[in-house]
Amino acid sequence: MRPHDLPSLRELAKKNRHGTLVKYFDGCRCRVCVRKYRAYVRQLEINQARGQRNNFVPAAGVREFLLDMQKLGIGYMTIARVVGVGKTKLGELLWPPKDGAPKWIRAQKERKVLSYVPTLDTMPGILKIPAGETVRMLRQMIAWGYPQRLIGREAFGVKWTLQVHALQGRCQTVKVSTALRVRAFFQNIEALRAVWRHRHGPIPRDRYVYWKEGSTGCTIQQMELREFIRGFDFHYRYPRELREAIRLTNLLEKKTREAKRAKEYAGGFTQSPVRHAGKSYRGESSQGSGSPKAPNATRQGRGRRESDDHRSGQDRERLYAHYGRGAGHGLLRQAVA
Repeated sequence: MRPHDLPSLRELAKKNRHGTLVKYFDGCRCRVCVRKYRAYVRQLEINQARGQRNNFVPAAGVREFLLDMQKLGIGYMTIARVVGVGKTKLGELLWPPKDGAPKWIRAQKERKVLSYVPTLDTMPGILKIPAGETVRMLRQMIAWGYPQRLIGREAFGVKWTLQVHALQGRCQTVKVSTALRVRAFFQNIEALRAVWRHRHGPIPRDRYVYWKEGSTGCTIQQMELREFIRGFDFHYRYPRELREAIRLTNLLEKKTREAKRAKEYAGGFTQSPVRHAGKSYRGESSQGSGSPKAPNATRQGRGRRESDDHRSGQDRERLYAHYGRGAGHGLLRQAVA
């Protein structure tokens, strides 16, 4: 049935150039339009000979396929984008409009939809997949000496250490987007190592190959060997039993040091916690007996006070000698001011 809002053939032909089927069906018989029509007829004959006619076929098979993909977490819009067909007709098969779901579909569209195969490159990025292959690549890069912080910065664009829960065994799945990023970075690392081995020979056991800091090129001159992180052997090469034994040994030594310090601290303060309680720093005790020596800060402060008093006494004697001892207090204050 022709849609009521579809323009007429004459109007469509005005908007299209020569060399299209619309122009030919409108009555144009120029050389370009005739050549286009003959190529179209020839392609139809080839498709019919192969059994690939683009006639209408039942849409039930396509609908069942879309429902199966939905159970896996793959929507019809993802399938339409990957295979290159319109998504409106596929959406009507799953959610029929008011006038009912379409019962027929073109054979070519059916072949394209049914040719969809779920792979890492064709699935949506938020879909969860088994993490086995991704974890294998991450552990291989870590075994080659690449720090987790570097992998997180270069592969995921984050500033902190790599946070893939499947790497610590806390889950068994990862997102498709994570798997794609890890795979792309792993392929780049493999290419770097292959180029370095071809040019410079084997890579040392305690070094890894990567680009120089601030490099902008992609040549062999921009590569360098970097040292492994400190503690690499402990974290990634020692067996678990040896690591646990080392941790327990360090913990025991720490507890022993803390107990020794606590014992020394308790034995060094047998007197009252208040320093020189009840005694004065002026050289006399409150009971009239001699007091221990005052702290350095107190002695220094007392020395400064004594020197200030001595200096003020000398100034006073000098003023008395100049103005006389019988001068009035007002004259003395004026001279001092």
